[in-house]
Amino acid sequence: MNFSRNDIAIHYCQSLLALKFIFEQTEVHYWAKWIEKDLDKWENEKSVHHHISAYGGMGSLSDLIICIENGHSVMREQEPWVNSLKFDVNNKSIC
Repeated sequence: MNFSRNDIAIHYCQSLLALKFIFEQTEVHYWAKWIEKDLDKWENEKSVHHHISAYGGMGSLSDLIICIENGHSVMREQEPWVNSLKFDVNNKSIC
């Protein structure tokens, strides 16, 4: 299936909005603000550089585990699926 540039742009924005929602709901404030800046960079500059810079190295977005022990607002039984959702949406934002 071929996607237009517009389809890809819409997919990217929707993925970022989904990540931001997950982070806001679980009180992962640092990454919610980061994604907000990603959205701003995309809206104003059509740039993905800020988002890509969130990956790699210690403490990167790839390392984030949403859990009670990390001070996030999530119930223990929610941890597996919220992290799975974060992983899936996150991967869609960089594909």
